[in-house]
Amino acid sequence: MTSLSSKKSANNLHINEINDIDLFELDRKTRKTKIVATLGPASRDKIRELILAGVNVFRLNFSHVTDYSTQIPIIRAIRRISKELNLSIAILGDLCGPKIRNNGFKDRESIPLEKGQRLYLKASSELGDENTICMNTPQIIKQLQPEHRVLLDDGNISLRVLQRVSEDTLEVEVLTGTELKARKGINVPDLLVDIPALTEKDKRDAKFMWDQRLDFIALSFVQRRQDVQDLLDLMKEFRKEEEEKKKEFPPLGIPVDSLNDYDYNYLVEEIHLSPEWRPMVVSKIEKPQALDEIDEIIKVSDAIMVARGDLGVECQLEKVPIVQKELIRKVNGAEKPVITATQMLESMITNPVPTRAEVSDVANAVFDGTDAVMLSGECAAGAYPVESVKMMSSICRFAEENSDYTAKVELDLIKKTGINACRKNPSLFIDAIADSAVTAAEESNASAIIVYTDTGDTCHMISKRNRNLNIIAVTSSSHVFRKLTVLRGVHPILVDFNKKNNRSPFNLEDINSNNNQIIVSLLTNLNANNEFLNSDAILAKTENEIMRRHPNWLSIGDKVVVCAGYHALLPGLCYTVKLSCFGEAIRTEKHKSYWKENF
Repeated sequence: MTSLSSKKSANNLHINEINDIDLFELDRKTRKTKIVATLGPASRDKIRELILAGVNVFRLNFSHVTDYSTQIPIIRAIRRISKELNLSIAILGDLCGPKIRNNGFKDRESIPLEKGQRLYLKASSELGDENTICMNTPQIIKQLQPEHRVLLDDGNISLRVLQRVSEDTLEVEVLTGTELKARKGINVPDLLVDIPALTEKDKRDAKFMWDQRLDFIALSFVQRRQDVQDLLDLMKEFRKEEEEKKKEFPPLGIPVDSLNDYDYNYLVEEIHLSPEWRPMVVSKIEKPQALDEIDEIIKVSDAIMVARGDLGVECQLEKVPIVQKELIRKVNGAEKPVITATQMLESMITNPVPTRAEVSDVANAVFDGTDAVMLSGECAAGAYPVESVKMMSSICRFAEENSDYTAKVELDLIKKTGINACRKNPSLFIDAIADSAVTAAEESNASAIIVYTDTGDTCHMISKRNRNLNIIAVTSSSHVFRKLTVLRGVHPILVDFNKKNNRSPFNLEDINSNNNQIIVSLLTNLNANNEFLNSDAILAKTENEIMRRHPNWLSIGDKVVVCAGYHALLPGLCYTVKLSCFGEAIRTEKHKSYWKENF
């Protein structure tokens, strides 16, 4: 634990002083908590700067997206720049969900509301007036009963239902009032709203996200397990449609004449895409009703977002910190990623530095054990998007240094609700592998755990058992490579385990100008006789790739723990835990070559 002295450290919170050090190398080597940043008008042209400042996941908010062609260049830019930087950068698409809003008003932009005032709340597509607020959601009006609360404009206006006037009209009383403008959000905290979490727009947006191979899809306003299941079922339909297209246009489901519309690296990824691939579903917890079914929601979700904005509107504000801590605890026990979001550095939308309370808020989320913290308006529309990322990174690093304050891992909860406990056919050894790897790293004071993973599950399990370890996840799957980037302490690296690097037999410029050559090249890549390296060679290649791409991650002689669960491609490493010093595998392979050449 770092001393609470007044001496300056590399994690000083002043942005000007952070710029005096090599922030990028410091950040990637030491920070464990990940940063999700929302792209918007203020930041779309700053993708490289944001990555260098510390972004691990980019969030694309689809609430106002109507033209998908505007998003494709952004997605391609993220993929291209992350590849240039040899970094795992994921993309999260955020669905809008059934946002309920009031209509506009006749002959005016707003109406004044005062405490004690009585007026009508009506289900109608018409415009309202000084005595009537209209909303185009009849289901809500039908469900509301006397004494139910209706909140508008992020809770700034509070109404109480007095009585039902007709099937589509309620009389309400203003409890707290101010000026009400058009198109403000409406919340009904006392209702389990009878509206599906997936709107028709969400379904179209999800299809676009699927087609673009986004790594995560965030589902808004989740209230029940079925909301998540509906999205999972929708993606099953996407897969069926894709399989039919592949039958018509083998091997990728893309007509030959259209191949030039795609990046070649994307097509190579598609050739090797796992049949089980789908975006990870992130359930946003922003309705108090979700808390009543939270265990089932966590079970069916891939990750959870603590969306404190709407949650703070519908719950009592003083309950939000408790809900945050309990959600993080439960999700960590399920060995799934958890993201803490909303208003974390809100003041940096307009100011170059955050408030002291915001700094404490981010640090406390780290202490709670969150995997990632998220920036919304700070990056999307703020005046200081890059500075807000640097600030958040610095706060996270400093909090992690003071690990004594981090919430303790509850192994009993993991054994009951973790990944292996929820499998139909639990693995006999994977919990023991994860436990042993973490214990070995703690006892030996290892610099890192190197995990060979085909699905990412072993990394989830190790990360959740100790929130302060460095974990290097080695995978040959580009999609696993990206999805692991949201996990706390996990640094993914993409390594090809083939004996020969199956490069295209054509010059890339020739391929890009000839659709038929693209097909031949892709089929060559697909049908290559994949002969994998032996275990010793794999360990040596891993060390070489780490030193070549990320020389600051480890030094020669550092103590490391090497482990793997079940790995279909690497049977020689299955269910192993090995302690060694970094660089030993390369030396062993060099000695083998020497003996072969001389004896």
